[in-house]
Amino acid sequence: MKDNLGVPLVKAQDELRVYNSSAVRLVWLRDQFAYKSVGLSDDHIDCAVRAYLFFLLGCTLFSDKTGITVPVAYLNFLTEISDISSYGWGEGALAQLYRQLGIASRAKAKQICGYLTLLEVLIVFHNRRLLEEYAFYMGCLCVHRFFEPYMPDRVLRQLGHVQTIPKPPIRPLGVV
Repeated sequence: MKDNLGVPLVKAQDELRVYNSSAVRLVWLRDQFAYKSVGLSDDHIDCAVRAYLFFLLGCTLFSDKTGITVPVAYLNFLTEISDISSYGWGEGALAQLYRQLGIASRAKAKQICGYLTLLEVLIVFHNRRLLEEYAFYMGCLCVHRFFEPYMPDRVLRQLGHVQTIPKPPIRPLGVV
């Protein structure tokens, strides 16, 4: 956090101790960078841009049930501002949404979280075929340390194709 956001080490450590975790509060992040100054150096501007994008990631693409924190691990994606546009943010958002839908489908779950705007778009375009598909990707979608299986061959009928016998489901190593 010190290098990417330019926050003094003591402030960063204090914030990480609030929840005894590796996440920071969105309010704290906003308070650190909610100022307007004239004549900032390029380094300060880069830190402010990273903080803003980090805030957006915590509020939208990678939101969690707390709704008030964002894991510091996502800050690693913002180290090089020039590389941000080359990342597959859609795949990360989809993997996060799949993970949260899996958690929300459990019997004791009372709420859902994640990038629900993406879910709304998927629902609207569920039965529409905008482009002819040439190939299906089958494998894992990954974001940070989460890997979610993506197996469209198991739902070909719902995607407007003839259902065939699907391949066995993807399972983690060591699971029977």
